Amino acid sequence: MTLRAKKPETIQKRFKALFYGEAGVGKTTAAIQFPKPYLIDTERGAEHQQYIDILSQNEGVIFQTSDFDEVYKEVKELLTTKHPYKTLIIDPITVIYDHLIDLSIKENIAKSKEVNSDGTEFGRHIALADRKIKPLCNMLLRLDMNIILTAHSKNEYVGGKSTNQQTFDGYKKLSYLFDLSLEIQKRERKRIAIIKKSRIKSFEDL
Repeated sequence: MTLRAKKPETIQKRFKALFYGEAGVGKTTAAIQFPKPYLIDTERGAEHQQYIDILSQNEGVIFQTSDFDEVYKEVKELLTTKHPYKTLIIDPITVIYDHLIDLSIKENIAKSKEVNSDGTEFGRHIALADRKIKPLCNMLLRLDMNIILTAHSKNEYVGGKSTNQQTFDGYKKLSYLFDLSLEIQKRERKRIAIIKKSRIKSFEDL
């Protein structure tokens, strides 16, 4: 058998990042500043005029849904159809993941043989939701666009103990998929981005 490896070549990589933080810290505003954004707005948070103005200035469009299947179909269309958009934003992915959790609980209850099942035994609802979101994540990695996912934040726990830090609220393996993970914070009148993970040289993870 002939070996198929070849010398590494420099390629133009698309920006793929996760922004997370509390409500109102500027995640959406930061994301839609990117070139020609295709915004999937999952909680109708981009209806205010300031967002509309930024989208218009950057030749962007908006699609509003909180349904996972609709998001999946839209991303698949972006992957397979020629279009002018350069940046895909799902804002926030937390809503989509929560929708999958709810669907998984209902599915587990319907299939359970236990009379008093609530669909969450042994974390089965989470495992099922994770399996369902993986194909979407795989498509995002293949998409020839900048990718920015925003997420709500939540308290971080390790081994059942609080770290007194914040992390993103959603599919646990999201941070592995992207080159940059930023926690967005608002401190008085300033908004700052804390680098939580980076594979980008110009964004060093301190």
